[in-house]
Amino acid sequence: MSQTISPADRMFLPVLAGAVILLIVLAAIIWAPIGPPTMVRGRVVAIGAGRSRSGARPWLTIDLSDRRTTISTFAVLRCAVGDTLEVRRQRRVWGPAFSAGAMRCKRAGPGVARLGRP
Repeated sequence: MSQTISPADRMFLPVLAGAVILLIVLAAIIWAPIGPPTMVRGRVVAIGAGRSRSGARPWLTIDLSDRRTTISTFAVLRCAVGDTLEVRRQRRVWGPAFSAGAMRCKRAGPGVARLGRP
């Protein structure tokens, strides 16, 4: 007994593959950087930590020239409120993304709040 495959069943895999490829292309367009990153200087206005799967995740809120942003950091940054920090700004389709990487804060003087070891 032979089983016949309907035209709709034959088209299922090519349509599914096309949908997956389309989703990958859309994700790449949305998340891919536009141009090289630029460095901008900001002032630390708040320090804190939030929960994550791996434990506490420290963050800094930074005032930039055109906006205020919050970035996740590593405890080795040893920043204080009022310190300055160079932040990497990466342009993307949905807006800029900011990161501090392994850079260190430049001290503005004795800080009120300190992240990491003094």
